[in-house]
Amino acid sequence: MPHLIVTGAYMVKHTVGLGERYYKTGRPSVLWTVERLKQDVAPAHAILTRLGDPATRITVSVEALSNPHYFRRSIETAESAAGDGAARQGQTVRN
Repeated sequence: MPHLIVTGAYMVKHTVGLGERYYKTGRPSVLWTVERLKQDVAPAHAILTRLGDPATRITVSVEALSNPHYFRRSIETAESAAGDGAARQGQTVRN
């Protein structure tokens, strides 16, 4: 799976990939899945779909997604990626 790498304000490299799950800091009960990455705009953006409600979508910059003040990666991401990672094709953004 290709990755996009961005170094954010914290100078930490962070990878954002399709299918990964995030939650807004302080709201771990609502999970968001990375459905699409937009690299044709600066900075790069991710389109997220709410888990359990695919009609609800938000668009956030990859920098905001990798900033722990705004979003955190879900532990579920690693578990689900291990199960279907070989079958999933797509892009990833590194930050």
